[in-house]
Amino acid sequence: MIVGQTTLVTGGTGSVGRAVVRALLEAGWHVRVFARHAPPDGLLPPAARVFIGDITDPTALTPAVEGCVVVHHLAGLGHAFAAESEFTRVNVLGAKTVAAVAQHAAVSRVVLYSSIAVYGPTDGREPATETDPLHPITPYAHSKATAEQVVAALAPTTIVRLAAVYGPNMKGNYVRLLRALAAGKYVAIGGGQNRRTLVFETDVARAAMMLASDSRAESQIFNVTDGRTHHLREIVAAIASALGRTAPRLHLPVKPVQVAADVLDVIGRLGVYAPVFGRSLRTYLEDVAVSGEKIQITLGFQPLFDLASGWRHVVDETTNL
Repeated sequence: MIVGQTTLVTGGTGSVGRAVVRALLEAGWHVRVFARHAPPDGLLPPAARVFIGDITDPTALTPAVEGCVVVHHLAGLGHAFAAESEFTRVNVLGAKTVAAVAQHAAVSRVVLYSSIAVYGPTDGREPATETDPLHPITPYAHSKATAEQVVAALAPTTIVRLAAVYGPNMKGNYVRLLRALAAGKYVAIGGGQNRRTLVFETDVARAAMMLASDSRAESQIFNVTDGRTHHLREIVAAIASALGRTAPRLHLPVKPVQVAADVLDVIGRLGVYAPVFGRSLRTYLEDVAVSGEKIQITLGFQPLFDLASGWRHVVDETTNL
């Protein structure tokens, strides 16, 4: 595939999508973006051509896809507490619609951005690899695993299973962790021995260019990570160091906190509020170790950001701490 041709990035206004759009433009691709809503002025580079519509609407997608060599499908629902039906609609039906339109338009490759969540918790085992069986345990993870099957059956597909992506524009749990540490309000639960697998958003964008243009990536599955697995306490220490702080040494014991979370969820089920404390705690304590060796060996991909440099960049670029 020749850089200089046209590519589409669905979900190109999201934090990861924006990084992918910038990298593709800088590499010489003509980039289109498909988004549900018109982006604010200045969010995307002027050279990106924006198409607006619902990801499940083939009529809206067709003009965006026609003439493209590659489609990067990043659009999806990632909110942990959304309804299962909405995960199915957006993540599965949306991916199916993209693949069907891409197939009809004779697109050479769909790069589908999935998640290492499809492996489920690793619970102290060896890091998961692309050949391991999938064990999705959340509605989000189930929707991603299903989307992989659906898209691969319809169009030439390269599947990218992203580690937890962090960067200046990130959302979710790591934003809350960063802000808690910045405010001096973080309290550790447990000793932080559970493992996590991360990747910096700029490295995702670098991988995206390889996956779009390298023939060795065709019909392959790749985990994209920073090349290591990290204990949670190491991540906390790296963020604290980037903030110029000392990582908290004290932690709460897990068992009493679990009991308290369960009690609060019982109260929540009475209609007082959403019962999310237990789920949030399980996510915090999860062990998720995934290998990123395959893309390094097959395509020569080398992450540029480790924990220290990545979190320093996040802190330097974040103004609302």
